[in-house]
Amino acid sequence: MTGDSVVRIVVPPGWGRVTDPVPGVALLMAAPRRPATGVLPSMAVAAAPLSPGRTRAAYLEGLRAELTARLDDADVEDEDSFEVDGGPVDYLRVAHRDDERHLISEVWVWLADGRAWSVCGTLDRRDYADFCDVFEEVAATFDPERSHPAHPAA
Repeated sequence: MTGDSVVRIVVPPGWGRVTDPVPGVALLMAAPRRPATGVLPSMAVAAAPLSPGRTRAAYLEGLRAELTARLDDADVEDEDSFEVDGGPVDYLRVAHRDDERHLISEVWVWLADGRAWSVCGTLDRRDYADFCDVFEEVAATFDPERSHPAHPAA
């Protein structure tokens, strides 16, 4: 059943949004205009079932491995862990390529209610300075406790 996801996050003014565009992605949002670089800045909110007993460290290690294996020429440039509204959040910034384009993806991760939630923003490296604050501000508004995906975790 599609269209059931509830994602508690602030979408930037003017950005387009699509709920449940593909399985596992609860929300996709994109900037209203494509910058001169040709890459439309976008953000996605995804949820995946979290295996019982899986630790935060193990989940993040698996995520790092998946990203670096799946993305062309991937390199984790930055990692951090911090608290937002009293809950732990993990962050990764990954440089990668798409054909000749050099991209940056920022990923924030919450583990809540048996799910791993991620908020990911992707853009051309040359646009990073123009959008990194937007990505961070949007991610800071995400509420995993009041969000739920279309297909609940088993």
